[in-house]
Amino acid sequence: MKIYRSVWAGLLRGVLPTVVMLACQSVAAQKAVTVEGEYVLRSDGTVTVAQAKSIALERAKIEALAAEFGTIVSQTNLTVVRNETGTETGSVSQSELLSLGGSEVMGEWIETIGEPEYKIHFEDDMLIIEVKVRGRARRLEAAKADFVARLLRNCTDDGCESSEFVDGNSFYLHFITPVSGYLSVYLVDENLNAYCLLPDRYDEDGVFHVKAGRDYVLFSEEYARKNGMSGTVEEYVFTAEGELEHNALYVLFSPNKFVKAVDRETSERLPRELSYRELQGWMADRRKHDPEFCVEKKLVTIRKM
Repeated sequence: MKIYRSVWAGLLRGVLPTVVMLACQSVAAQKAVTVEGEYVLRSDGTVTVAQAKSIALERAKIEALAAEFGTIVSQTNLTVVRNETGTETGSVSQSELLSLGGSEVMGEWIETIGEPEYKIHFEDDMLIIEVKVRGRARRLEAAKADFVARLLRNCTDDGCESSEFVDGNSFYLHFITPVSGYLSVYLVDENLNAYCLLPDRYDEDGVFHVKAGRDYVLFSEEYARKNGMSGTVEEYVFTAEGELEHNALYVLFSPNKFVKAVDRETSERLPRELSYRELQGWMADRRKHDPEFCVEKKLVTIRKM
């Protein structure tokens, strides 16, 4: 068994600071409908214009889905620690960052139609971003999570689960599903580059099969060795250049076989990549053809020591 270790420098940083944590949901095949949403975001300047636009766009999508399909109560919370001066200054819960707070929408965004419309201006030293978006979506018929995905910091025990990392921390992903299927994991950076972490760059089939009821700890050489797993293993660390940076990790699963998106190799030190727009288009296509295709997005924050 060959084990490959990859430690990246300066890659995993500043990614899409949206905190939409939509658990994978079981869906019956529903007809897609056209929806429209809009949102006005007011920012005190703690995020960049690009980051604020991303947040506003996500909220506009949520408003569109909620208006069309309604919401259900959710107990999911996410803590984001802001670090503006080099020390932890406090936390903001998901309910404070998302307009729908402790609710989950009963719809799924499939694809965006055209380009979102933005109006950006300043008012009383506040950045004001207005956005309108139009897209295709469908109703979710059930809200039961199909899998569990836990992001682990520096160790492979569930007690290490965290969404907050320090520069140089290793990360692993604990995954378990009640049904056998196929899994893929992507990371998107602030430049809207999407990196395929799983299947890794040494895989030639483009698929990663997982068995029902089995615990997987991904990106861990030690776990692979102890459990007699053959093949290659990539190990990763999060790095940060700024005081506080964000990443978006996408966990994709379906009981139906799918092959990862078309990507390309750009560096021997980096995973294969594609643009975020290409990844979005590929995910939209998968959702159109596979109503059981599930997407869970995790926000990760990384701070300097």
